[in-house]
Amino acid sequence: MTLIRYLLTGLLLFMGGLQLLSWALQSVYIFMLIHSFALPVTFMVVGGLILLWFPWRGLAIMLLYNKASGRWRVPVMGALALVLGTLIYLRAQEAEVPALPRTPTEQSAFRIASLNALHPNENLAPKLAFIRDINPDVMSLVEARPSWEAELGSLSAMYPYRVVTPVASNYGDYSMILLSKHPFTRVLVQDEGRIVHYNIQ
Repeated sequence: MTLIRYLLTGLLLFMGGLQLLSWALQSVYIFMLIHSFALPVTFMVVGGLILLWFPWRGLAIMLLYNKASGRWRVPVMGALALVLGTLIYLRAQEAEVPALPRTPTEQSAFRIASLNALHPNENLAPKLAFIRDINPDVMSLVEARPSWEAELGSLSAMYPYRVVTPVASNYGDYSMILLSKHPFTRVLVQDEGRIVHYNIQ
């Protein structure tokens, strides 16, 4: 048991050290992904070390298992199963189908679209196809990776005006990008880039 305890301790410390390393090297894609799990890993490391080394480490087992009857506690297990099932259900939902019409219903219609690019994602091709397909007057890209700014050059004919706003974040570098067919008259940045106000002519 002592050997197992030390092995588990080493594993937990390795996980914590990896998170610290990923925090320092967020600019590297793989470390940015690892750092996105910082919150659950922190609970695992701290909670695991407490259970391994403190006298009341068996408290979690006592809450789940009735030693006298030799049975798992049904209400607790049911609650855990409900939480787990809810998380799986939310994760398994189908992606929403874009509901924007491909052509304006009126010639004078002014159309604005927004797309969350999800900054760990490096695959920009489907998003470029989506933008070309719906062809809005103004297109907002949220959580765009820094490398995407150069790739958006293929849309410069469609959108001659562009504003790129870097965002200060603990989960990797990304930007808010606004593409427009019309010139900007004012741009106001707040909350370290998380909120951007645009006036468009």
